[in-house]
Amino acid sequence: MRLEDFDYGVVDIRDYLRHRTLRNKDWIKSIIVFVFPYANDAPKAEGYLTAKYAYGRDYHIVIKNKLEEIAETLGFEKYEAMTDISYLDEKLCAVLAGLGRIGKNNLLLTPKYGSRVLIGEIVTSVVFPKTESELPNPCIDCFLCVKNCPTDALRNGFNKKKCLSYLSQKTSADYELYDKMELAVGCDVCQDVCPLNRKEYDYPEEFRFDPKSRFVLQDFLEIGEKNFREHYQDKAFAFLGYRKILRNLLVLEANKGKLRPGELEKYAGLYEDAWFKKHMGHLKGRLAGGKD
Repeated sequence: MRLEDFDYGVVDIRDYLRHRTLRNKDWIKSIIVFVFPYANDAPKAEGYLTAKYAYGRDYHIVIKNKLEEIAETLGFEKYEAMTDISYLDEKLCAVLAGLGRIGKNNLLLTPKYGSRVLIGEIVTSVVFPKTESELPNPCIDCFLCVKNCPTDALRNGFNKKKCLSYLSQKTSADYELYDKMELAVGCDVCQDVCPLNRKEYDYPEEFRFDPKSRFVLQDFLEIGEKNFREHYQDKAFAFLGYRKILRNLLVLEANKGKLRPGELEKYAGLYEDAWFKKHMGHLKGRLAGGKD
């Protein structure tokens, strides 16, 4: 596995330390930053989809394995391979490595793939020539993501707590924001409207859509909480757990007008978690003619 087979750039650790601090990492001399593209088209499938980054196998596993192979090929003795779960500011690393710029949607925008990329890094004690590249900002005069965000999470900067992708993973009481959900996990609106994402490109086979990334409520109930971890062990959203995804599916069913108030009673009684019961109460009020 050759380094040249991947889209990467190199950051001199001194450049990174001008922006961020690192403790007990004095051995690091270079950060090799990689971007991995993922699916840019949605399949026609019954039920509710995840965001596109979660269509295939868990990217944490896929990318970590690829980075370990690269490090082994390069003969590194002291290094760390990371993706997402990292002590580094990954987007900053990618910008410093000349791989892209941060857009108004708070995502890394790359010339080749748009924003549909996952980031990984190898930090090493080996000194590599740093990448000399400064890309122009591609979205100075474009506000499509800001205008189309369902919850106004991008207006006046990025408000993470209003972002549907964030909320789909949390137990927030901002129920009216959940009422705008369209995906079972994550949100792709700001990426779907981005002109930079109207591209065709190849991406790793592991990230192609598989049926476990689409949900039908009855099928999900049949899998059950007991079998959830085993069934979804190779998916990036498995860490959410059964109850949050069930909550998301019930929200989506309510949003699509597929639930009656009486039906929610049986779901509300499934668990004693206060966050779950309160959210079911909100949905019941909506369906009974309460706040839309």
